[in-house]
Amino acid sequence: QGEHFGELSLLRPGRRAVSARARSACRLVEIRRNDFNELLKQKPRACIKLMLAIFSVIEQRVSAVKADLLAAV
Repeated sequence: QGEHFGELSLLRPGRRAVSARARSACRLVEIRRNDFNELLKQKPRACIKLMLAIFSVIEQRVSAVKADLLAAV
């Protein structure tokens, strides 16, 4: 519950690097990059909070990968 994916597509253009498939029924919310950019004009503080949350997730994922790589060496 409360998980997310594809957050980098909000911050950079281009094709997505990965895809996802649900294992069970779920409810999804899609935020398209154009919609996000429009919201950024209207509610910049809300978008900054969202971007900070995205950066936090990215940092956690990078740290986990780094730890896995160091453990494999």
